[in-house]
Amino acid sequence: ESEVQGSVDFMFMVHAIHGIEQGKRERFDRRRDHGYTYVGNANSILACQSCHLEGTYDFPVDRNARIGVIADGQKEAFLGVGGTGVNSAEASVCFSCHESGVDLDADPVKAHMVTFGATMDGSGSHAGLLGEVSACTGCHTPAN
Repeated sequence: ESEVQGSVDFMFMVHAIHGIEQGKRERFDRRRDHGYTYVGNANSILACQSCHLEGTYDFPVDRNARIGVIADGQKEAFLGVGGTGVNSAEASVCFSCHESGVDLDADPVKAHMVTFGATMDGSGSHAGLLGEVSACTGCHTPAN
């Protein structure tokens, strides 16, 4: 499957899979044969240090180190002709649990994130994200 699709946004995928067990997500079915509901997470999805080294996951997200990508084969579906396929880190990580479950084009959480500077659906570029700080941290902290 990945040979056809190209790259995968692992930040989104890994966080989404680990959120299934704790009810953070109702769906995530990249492997249509049986899904990922069998994947367990011994800790809370909010216990970042379970997988990450301390200091590597804090807000604000360091966009210089954490730029996501979408599958190359999906770029045209999201962007029309061409496109870079880069997502901002908060789009990849936060949206993996916080999507509303409605049609992605009408998702109010997605609209909120884009309004405040997240790039989604591979609409960003590496150059366009470097050096920028997410506006999310103006209101949100890791606790909220």
